[in-house]
Amino acid sequence: MSSENSTSPGEPQPAAGARKACDLCFRKKIKCDMLKPTCSNCSLYNAECRTSLIRQKPGGRARRRVGAQEAPEEASEDPEGIKARLERIEKLLKEAAEQKAPKPSTNSESPPL
Repeated sequence: MSSENSTSPGEPQPAAGARKACDLCFRKKIKCDMLKPTCSNCSLYNAECRTSLIRQKPGGRARRRVGAQEAPEEASEDPEGIKARLERIEKLLKEAAEQKAPKPSTNSESPPL
């Protein structure tokens, strides 16, 4: 089985989640070639090429929406559970639509013609 890594077999691979750009490239949101001792962009900007050891939080991209709920496992198997869940969802949608819908004016005056 062959691996398609950009590093040689003797080179250590960067840790998962490690930053793939120096500080300047990261701040400017530009592609970094990670050349050592100075990347091409740092050379161009005559800047010190440093890479801070800032670690990303695990699972940073896979955030759940606030208020999202897990569906009960038994609901996915039981037709009655699915029906009850559907009714709850329909009720919530109806309530949300009623809250967003403009309420008719109770003013008895008609607009001028």
